[in-house]
Amino acid sequence: MCADRNLASARSTCCGSYSNRDLSGVDWADVLSEYRGERLTFDQNVDRCVQWERSICDPARIGPFSMWRGHCLHRQSCRDVAGSTAHLTATAWHWSNAACAIKVQIDPDGLIAILHAPAETTKPWGSPQEYPAEVQSHVNINKTVSYFHVQWDTSNVGVGKLEYPHVTDNTCDGGTLSGDYCVCDTTLTTSAVFDSLPTRDRVLSNLFIGAFDPTVMNPDNYTAIVETTADDGVSVYKKVGESDYSVDTIFRIKEEYNNDYIFLKNALSIVSVCDGAFFFRNSPTFYDIVDPQLESAYQETLAYLDHVDNHSNTPPFVCKTLMKHLGYSNPSPDHVMGCSTAYKSGLFTWSNPSDSSDTVTFGSGKRGDLRAVSASILLGRDALSATLDSDPTFGGLKEPLHKLMNIMRGLGFQRSLVHRRTRRMLNSAQDILGQAPYGTPDQFSFFSPDYMPAGAHIESSLVAPESELLNLKYIIGSQNAYYMLLQNGLSNCWGGIGGLLTAGRNCNDPGEPVGSLTFTPQGDTSSSSNVISQLATVLTADRLDDDSKSIIEDVYAATLDSDGEEAALKAAQVLMVSAPVFHATNKAEPLNKERTSTPPTPKDESEPYKAVIHLNLFGGMDSMNVLVPHPDDCPSLYEEYKTKRGEDLCSARHFLHVNTNLDLAEGDLIKIDASNSNQPCASFGVNKMIGQDFVDLYNAGEVIFVANAGHLQKPVTASNFLAETTTQLFSHHTMKEESFKVDAFQERDDTGILGRMTDILGNSMSTSKVSIDRNSDILVGDPTLGLKVDVVGGRGPDEFYTKDIYDLKQTILSLNNDTSDGSSIHSDLWSQNLIDSYTKSDNYLTMLENVDVSSLFSNSNDLGRQFQM
Repeated sequence: MCADRNLASARSTCCGSYSNRDLSGVDWADVLSEYRGERLTFDQNVDRCVQWERSICDPARIGPFSMWRGHCLHRQSCRDVAGSTAHLTATAWHWSNAACAIKVQIDPDGLIAILHAPAETTKPWGSPQEYPAEVQSHVNINKTVSYFHVQWDTSNVGVGKLEYPHVTDNTCDGGTLSGDYCVCDTTLTTSAVFDSLPTRDRVLSNLFIGAFDPTVMNPDNYTAIVETTADDGVSVYKKVGESDYSVDTIFRIKEEYNNDYIFLKNALSIVSVCDGAFFFRNSPTFYDIVDPQLESAYQETLAYLDHVDNHSNTPPFVCKTLMKHLGYSNPSPDHVMGCSTAYKSGLFTWSNPSDSSDTVTFGSGKRGDLRAVSASILLGRDALSATLDSDPTFGGLKEPLHKLMNIMRGLGFQRSLVHRRTRRMLNSAQDILGQAPYGTPDQFSFFSPDYMPAGAHIESSLVAPESELLNLKYIIGSQNAYYMLLQNGLSNCWGGIGGLLTAGRNCNDPGEPVGSLTFTPQGDTSSSSNVISQLATVLTADRLDDDSKSIIEDVYAATLDSDGEEAALKAAQVLMVSAPVFHATNKAEPLNKERTSTPPTPKDESEPYKAVIHLNLFGGMDSMNVLVPHPDDCPSLYEEYKTKRGEDLCSARHFLHVNTNLDLAEGDLIKIDASNSNQPCASFGVNKMIGQDFVDLYNAGEVIFVANAGHLQKPVTASNFLAETTTQLFSHHTMKEESFKVDAFQERDDTGILGRMTDILGNSMSTSKVSIDRNSDILVGDPTLGLKVDVVGGRGPDEFYTKDIYDLKQTILSLNNDTSDGSSIHSDLWSQNLIDSYTKSDNYLTMLENVDVSSLFSNSNDLGRQFQM
């Protein structure tokens, strides 16, 4: 490898003779360590060699070795001699005076990889032949995949031309072609940027290399030539013995909001490539590429996080993301600006509109203080505006977990003592609500932040992220869970999401629940208006309209007369969490008009019914070991397979500590007949772990194997796949998603293959999409068409409000009547999805009521139950 001579990257390595070393005419070198593991800079190594009356060289071999005269004498550490080319971290590097060139390889998109090209060759001990130097893989022209982005200079680029070397655009001007890549020599130039005192803005715009605070260094190294504490001032520190504005000069400026200081070096580091035809700003790095340390990785990660935190886009991005989670799906620029200011300053001050002297300040004054950010969102002008609350596009939908917390906190949930510290509080929340604490299915959360449902939202270009969870399964499941919490406390019975029952209990005798709601109305509990007003405040922030309030008051009064105060309160609470304003954060204006379910596409009775069933066995599988040539009829291909999966992977097995071959022996295969196919083998072997039942289906003509199907849109090699493919070929998650989308050229990246098929078929026939247990990208179609996926549970569709002990279903539906044109589009979306889900669930249950599949599929596992469905 090529090493930076200024970094302590390698062991001391010196050539020369001494009294008890027999050189035998060979150029040997010894490691002269002061302590084990010592690393020196190049100049320090030169000094070390001089001290021992030796010289730096390009040795043929490094000693000492066991049983040789001079073994481990003269401060040499045998441990410092050992090395390996297999693992970078296990290699002991030694200084050499041989030349070593640093090149770059540029891919078609302008990403670069660093290449090391040492001039020396290696000559194994006892061999007369010399070989090219063995270069580490991450800087090896034939092996590297370590490409990264750089800032190419565009100042001298012609119109319509690329700013970096490219095979077809500029034929790697000054470099050499290597397939679809350009390989170029490099030249590093470091120059001073300013030769006089600049302004603060110019410092920030032109300097990119950080520096240490010179005042904490040795005072003999730096001296201040300009020093100021002004907010827009620039302090200048020169290195002793150099000019005022050299490359080592350090500028100090004050951070805009928190008064921290930023130190920047007066230097611009430029890398020119291809004989100076192209150049880019030198990329920063925190670790030595020859001798990387874990601590350096931590430091670089922290520096990157600081960079992200201080990026100008971070405050509005964080604010908009949090606003969406806090009920403002489409925040105004003014709301975002106020939050961004609070993020940058770490402070937010609320002022009483009636008395400007009455203020409350939130935050510590540190950038990114979430107290200040949260206060700016919830106490900003938009959040407290009664006018905006009536805007149909203001606010947003609540997340399922937020609604659960609204109920539990607003109605005084208290955990039972018997369940405290013994069992978890929630169970199956992810499966029932579509959300669970710490249960996000991947790094992209439970739903897309930019999701636009069909209808008013997509027509107005407004997002409603939470509506991605508005499917049959989660709507019915979450409402049932809320109802059970209100009626029976938190348990896992009848669709509840509480912790598991105590041993020996069942839903007919559940015992004490995990916890219960303790809300008690203040004042006259015989007054329905008094009780409902308090519930409306707690659960809907007083957004409940007068007509809905009157409906709930009537139910409360009637239930109070017939079943008592406790039952009346529970019935009112059930209706309150069924009202559309409980599910949205702006006002709804319902009409006295029944809302009807969305009609299905008219069915042409002359068209036969046909279903496409996609079974996704989630998880990893070695597809190269499912179907292989069988040795009986295809011995040559079987031997080739064994070689590729066995001997050729010997080095991989060494690194992975795998002691067995990856190929399948004949005894691991179930033979199948392929004589009627166009394959080169008359028979193949199926991995016996697939099972004889699967083979029997193949023999009966019910199963076919599709081999060599994957996401490659063209043949590629190890050297060009990065340039020729547009996806992560070695990511299990990505390849699974690609199998759902079947969109190699990313023309419809937001849709799945079955979703697109349904969209097209829906132009001329009645279509529907059903997913078992969870939604899948394969079913996603054009969102503007509004063809939703019906997600049903693995055990089948759930009945809406299973324990309707107060006969409230019809009242719940009436609370979700049609609304006026000026009503909330968010609550209207919720109500329509509720009515549709209720109707579809009822229809599915009716259709499946008399279907018996227990004899066809096992009920003992999730897969069998999904097959039953």
